[in-house]
Amino acid sequence: MADLGPSTQPLLATGDQLSSRQWRRWRYCYREYLAEFFGTYVLCALGVGGSISAVLNSDAQGQYAILVALSWGLGVMLGLFSTQNVSGGHINPALTCAFACWRRFPLRKIPGYLFCQLLGAFAASGTLHLLFMQSLNTYARQQGHTNHGVLTASLFTSFPIPEVNNATGFLSTALAGAFITVGALAVSGPRNVLPVGWSPLANGLFFSAVILSLTFQSMGGVNPACDIGPRLYLIAAGWNISLFHTSGHYFWVPIVAPCIGAMLGGLAFHLFVNHRGKLKES
Repeated sequence: MADLGPSTQPLLATGDQLSSRQWRRWRYCYREYLAEFFGTYVLCALGVGGSISAVLNSDAQGQYAILVALSWGLGVMLGLFSTQNVSGGHINPALTCAFACWRRFPLRKIPGYLFCQLLGAFAASGTLHLLFMQSLNTYARQQGHTNHGVLTASLFTSFPIPEVNNATGFLSTALAGAFITVGALAVSGPRNVLPVGWSPLANGLFFSAVILSLTFQSMGGVNPACDIGPRLYLIAAGWNISLFHTSGHYFWVPIVAPCIGAMLGGLAFHLFVNHRGKLKES
């Protein structure tokens, strides 16, 4: 019987090379969307992870606000360092909408960006749940709550403090979204030439400042992907659907308010700061 082995080896090699080439072509075609997924994953993992650690770590008592602001700021910085040169480093649906309006970001890319940002936050939430599962269960029992209750869910997503209503939470979140957008537009503007590689650092500092200054009452929620992504993951992981009903159906505020704030922040920046052209002196 004839030996067909050697004659098939070139065909197999050619097939492997073709498959590798197709994979590289696919990665190149969708590089921006993959970058947004990865950047949002990094942001949400560090931001939400820092929030969880600040509560569960008994040595961090009294330092919650600083630790949360620092972890979110560093998450923004690392996420932007990873993705800025590929996708522009949006990693926030509110900024994607603002850039589409004020920086001529292609409208056709918005659905893909939003989906990948949401998917990245969803995946990060799954990673954090697996990492902190035992500590979360212990914490819930110590506080007299169930493992899949609002207490543990509030570590992944945002709920307003009991003293304020949804209107105040909306204002807080919208104002934070506006300031974040002003910072992003200012840093990326052609007139503010930063040293190479400093843009992510500046955006991270802006984000930390906003978290410290404006989001105490709304408990964060300035990135829609990093709120609805974890919320959807918690539902999939066994938490009750009441996460969408708690605090007067507050879930829509961290989705809508940052986007409205981002659009208004872009309007304010272009109205008061970004003047095109120069008037001739008389």
